[in-house]
Amino acid sequence: METYVQIGVAVLRDTTTGEPLKPTIPLYAKSKTEPQASGYTRGEEKLLTDVAGVFVDIFRRYSDEIKKIKSMEDIPK
Repeated sequence: METYVQIGVAVLRDTTTGEPLKPTIPLYAKSKTEPQASGYTRGEEKLLTDVAGVFVDIFRRYSDEIKKIKSMEDIPK
């Protein structure tokens, strides 16, 4: 079975304003690998894992900073 992966979208633009027109047109490329049980190819699963790791790190830093700010508010002035 051939598998296609969406790699982006194409959109036409209004010639006078340059604004994008709807609807967008999805662009697909033939995948060299078969999808896993999740429905994603191995490359897509790796990308999702990498992105999730970045968001976890950002949220951890945010949470640490919030804790610092709250602990500073408890200090009598």
